[in-house]
Parts: sequence; structure tokens; C-alpha cells
Amino acid sequence: MIKNDLDILMLSMPVRTIDRPSMSLPVLTSHLLKKGFSVQQMDNNMLLQDILLDGKELKKIYKDILPMLIRMNQNCTKIYSKLMDFYVLLKKIDDSYGLDKIGSSKRDMQSRKYELLTDRLELQAVTDIFQISGNLAFYFTSVAYYYNFYKDNNVKETVTYEMDMLIEEIVQANPKIAAFSVMEVQRTFSIWAAKLLNMKFDGVICFGGSDLSLNKEKYLEENDFIDFVSWADGEDTLSRLIEMIHSGKNDYQTIPNLLYRNGSEMIMTEYEAYPLEKFDIPEYEGFPLDLYIFPALQLLTSKGCTWSKCKFCMHWNSYGQNFRQRMAEDVVDEIEYDMRKYNTRLFSIVDEAISAEYGLELSKEIIKRKLDIRWIQMSRLDTDFSEEVFQKMHQAGARFIEWGLESGSQNVLNDMCKGIDVKEVQRLIHESARAGIVNKMLMFHNYPTEGIDDIMKSINIIKKNTYMHLIKPMLTLRHSFVLKMGSPLSIIAFQNSDSQERAKLFKKVWKPESIYNVNAKYLPAKDTSMIKEKLVMDYLEEMKAYLKKTDVLITDNNNITMDLVLLDLLDKGYQLPVDAYIPRKQGGVGEYVLS
Repeated sequence: MIKNDLDILMLSMPVRTIDRPSMSLPVLTSHLLKKGFSVQQMDNNMLLQDILLDGKELKKIYKDILPMLIRMNQNCTKIYSKLMDFYVLLKKIDDSYGLDKIGSSKRDMQSRKYELLTDRLELQAVTDIFQISGNLAFYFTSVAYYYNFYKDNNVKETVTYEMDMLIEEIVQANPKIAAFSVMEVQRTFSIWAAKLLNMKFDGVICFGGSDLSLNKEKYLEENDFIDFVSWADGEDTLSRLIEMIHSGKNDYQTIPNLLYRNGSEMIMTEYEAYPLEKFDIPEYEGFPLDLYIFPALQLLTSKGCTWSKCKFCMHWNSYGQNFRQRMAEDVVDEIEYDMRKYNTRLFSIVDEAISAEYGLELSKEIIKRKLDIRWIQMSRLDTDFSEEVFQKMHQAGARFIEWGLESGSQNVLNDMCKGIDVKEVQRLIHESARAGIVNKMLMFHNYPTEGIDDIMKSINIIKKNTYMHLIKPMLTLRHSFVLKMGSPLSIIAFQNSDSQERAKLFKKVWKPESIYNVNAKYLPAKDTSMIKEKLVMDYLEEMKAYLKKTDVLITDNNNITMDLVLLDLLDKGYQLPVDAYIPRKQGGVGEYVLS
């Protein structure tokens, strides 16, 4: 139920992960409530996915909606392929154990009956829930495209009905501002939802989120129903925008991080970072936390990256190039608050990278307060990590580290300006595993300067450490490098067209093919792509065979906190039907022993 006459209604649309809630709206909600504004947040991503992740709804999608869409898109290879993938997945599940099991397993996880994951069928069903959720991303996009068709032809499609009901409820509640928080994966559905709302809504429509940091001008240029764009830290932006609307004035140029129209002119105000020492502990009031598959929450300890030199990266667009870090004591205060209020002990730290120094500081504070928690984090393979640091982190609750290695070749790492010594990688992986922390390695292939020898080094470092039980397999390397607009490499590609550096990297480059797309296309100067693709495919087939043989469960960004839940079950003495791939003190494959 949406409250009447709110200052601001904040909306998160499909599709995002369902294993843990995003913290972006809860942080803003906390800030605005402290300012005395009337605010409500709606997690329509989880609400809508929960409705669809039910046997009855999935059967309707499988038997009615998907076959119709597949017939309509037989001549569009890309769309047809995605629809068929979803159809084949649902058919496989229905033939295997029935789609009704998806709904019952979802409800069991929402009731926190995690001990049921010790049953193989239950574990498979929960894993399939996340597979279905991943496919729902394109399904929600299709609703935006086919909404009018569904209405005109009286097609009983559930998302269409639910969105009509939501729009009517918003219009009746009449908030002063309807604000959409948007990541790239939410873009199409969010824009469509706002356009639908605008047909009946007299209030202000505002967009914000990470996708707006990259595409702020495009959102305003292409969508005349969007009144304002909050393109950076939104705390002061939204609070001052509400105050301005209350005052009846239009002195918007005084509000930081805002993009708006003045007649035919677009005006962008100055950037202003919100101090992390004023960071507001997320307030999840209004979020359906009980619907999420796992009870994990996100933590943000910093904004930006301590390194910020990688040539392929454009993440700095989201937070700016100035690195900002919260005090460890403040973060642990938040952990204690979350444990008390939301009854959780599982956390996912979403920083670009946790440093050794900060990891040690955070761990000491957690140990000092005797908190029993588990967490996963991302880090750089920096040389200041040591066995002492890893041991303290494990003692405090660190169980997984996702390392950003990118390549196993020192030459490629140097070309990337990655700042990693590949000779130190083995020491870090070894010491982390010896402390009991599970290592996961993030890598890609086909960087423009990568040769055949380079990709073999990447493949070998992954295979060796996987077979030694030092890193958990996750089919890393399967993704090819993507040239992102806004990255230092894209500047070389498109702004320095006659430079020797560009000639060394690229044979030809093409800008993105659509308005919002930030992925450029290219041919590398040394084009050995076909050979490298064959080597990567052979590696992936070998790894898949190994995973099947050893019965390892792979997780990805859609269900990353499942790792924490399974490891927690092991810590409590439960037996799992799969290999969680924790480091083996007695050794891995072959002769290797963790001493």
C-alpha cells in the first residue's frame, strides 16, 4: 500500500538479484527520513519476481506466453535464441521434477529452512530458481516491448496486469516525486514503466542510479517525460530537490549532481561528493526482505577505487575518481545494527576492492566485538596481503574473496596498467586458502594485446590452482574483453585515431550501435581471436567435465550469497550433496599439500 501525498516515492524495477537486496534505495531512504521528509521505497524487482517464481505462473509462461513469443520472433535470431533458452530451461525443469517444486522450494528458502539444501533435489531446485531469475531479465524486457500487443489482444500476461495496478496505485497516492533507481539491467523496464506512469501522473519524475552516471544526457535527451536526473551521490541532490519543490521555486542550478531542462537547454549542475563520514545506515522499511531467497545484506565501506588506473575500467564513472573510505568502527556499527534489526549474520561487501590494511582493521574491530558473521568481498591481488591478514580476516568471518586478476600474463597485466605482479599471485592464493578462505578468480580473455602465449598462461594458472583446490572453479575466462566507452582504452581507440598506441592495440574500432549501449566493438591489431576462442572453449569443456566429475556447485553474481549459506551449513556440521570446494588442509588433486 502506497501512502498518500508522499514527498517522494522511490522505485526499483526488475530485474536485479533475488539472493540479496540492493542497498541504494535504503541508504537514500535513511537519509531522507532523517531530514524529516515523507518517503516510501518499493522493491518492485523482488515483488514481481516473487509472483512469477511460482508453479502456476511459470506454467503459464512455459505453455502460453513463451510459445507465442517464439512464433512471433522466428525471423529475429537474437530474440528467438533468448526465448528458446528460457523455454528449454522450463521444459527441462518440468520434465525433471515439475515446475510446482520451484514455488515450494522458494517458499522454503523464504522461511529460512536452509537445512533442506542438504537434499540434492532441493539444492537443484534452488539453483534452478536463480537460473529462472536470470532468464526473467529478458522476459521483463519483452513485457515492455509487447505491452500494447498484450492489451490489444487480451493476452492474460501477469506482469502487464501487475504494472497496470501499480501505476493506478501511484497515481492515486499522488507523491510529489516518483524516483526510479536504475542499473543497466533495469534500464528498459524502468524507462517503459516511467513512460507508462507519465500518461496519468502529474508529479515529478526523477531518474538516478549507476546507469545514469554513464548515460545522464541520453536519458534526458531521449525521454521527455523524465524531469530530473540525479547522476552522482543522491543524498543531498534529492533532499534539496524536495525542498525546492516545496518552496515553489525553480532555482535548480543550486542543487548538486542534477541534470534538468530549461526550455530546450539541458543544464548540468556541479559535482559534489557526499561525505562518507555522514553515511546513513540503510533503512529497509518497505523492502520485502522476507521474500529474498537468502537473508544476506550488502555493506559499502568505500566509494571509488584505491588504484583507479586500469585502462579497461570505467567504474570510476559511478563514484568519481576520489577514493573515500568509511571508518571501520562505523561499518561494524552498521553490522551490529543489521544483526539486531534484520536477524542476519551474512554480508556481501560491494566495494570495488577491500585493501589488506582495511581488511585487517575491519577484522580486528569485528573480533573485538565478538560478532559471529560471515562475509564475501572483492580485492586486488596486492602484495601487502599476508598470512597474518588472511588469518585475522578468516577469524572475523571472511569466507570468500573474489580476486580481480583479469589475466595470467604479466605482459598483458602491464598493458592493462593493472599493477599486479603475477609472481605474487601464487603466494596470495596459497596463503588465503591456508587461512581457510575460498578464493574465486575473476578473469577475461581477448584483451587487445593478448597473444596465444598469454591466453595459455591464463588458462594454466586457473587449471593448476583449481586442481590444487586453491581456487573455486566458476568457469572464469569465458567472457571476452569488452571495450567500454568512458574507459581510458576507449579514449585511445576513438580520440587518438592517429596515435601509435592505437595502432598497437586496434586494427579497427566501432562505436556502440545503440543509444544507451556503452560497449564498443573492435578488431585487435594482432588478431588471433579465433585461435584463442578455440583454446578457451577447450578449457571450458575440460573444466565442465571436471565440475561434473567432482560434483562442484558453481555460483555467480546472481546467487553469490548461496556460497555463504552452504559454507555456514558445513560449519554447523551438515553434510552437503555437492562439493563446496573449501581449501583442503590435506591437499588437493595430486601431490599438493597446504602446509
